[in-house]
Amino acid sequence: MEYVDIVDELDNVIKAVPHKEMRDKNLRHRGSVIIVLNSKKEFLIQKRQNTAKVYPGYFASGAGGCISSKELYEVAAIRELREEVGIKDVDLYFLFKYNYEDEQTKAILQLYYCIYEGKITVQEEEVAGFFWQPIDEVEEFMKINKYAPDDILIFKKFYKMYKKGLK
Repeated sequence: MEYVDIVDELDNVIKAVPHKEMRDKNLRHRGSVIIVLNSKKEFLIQKRQNTAKVYPGYFASGAGGCISSKELYEVAAIRELREEVGIKDVDLYFLFKYNYEDEQTKAILQLYYCIYEGKITVQEEEVAGFFWQPIDEVEEFMKINKYAPDDILIFKKFYKMYKKGLK
């Protein structure tokens, strides 16, 4: 059984609970999100499976997920990249930390990005498919498709940083 740390608004651990309890009660937890870009200035978008607990069937950015109890943000980011889209051995760059809350999820998210040119291999239990979208067209795509609301806010903040120039 997977446990996750429940945290307060300042990211202090309160207790560890089973993942299912966190989801059922919508408790604040930690998560990592990784934005994946390629050298063609394209942005990786995945489609969540219809069986997903949160935003089933929605589009989402890159990879990401809950952090297991006592797991570090960056370790979880590396794990999620490998599990969800088969990416490994890439440099991760920290972007920002973000507190998100809505009726489906409450999380303190740590955001990263990476540049990747290789093959994508999706975790079929979680990811229905993926595609590369030119980064300057992502906002328009989000307006006309079901896109995870936390990822919309994350992308907007990321895109401002991207336009100013990233590492």
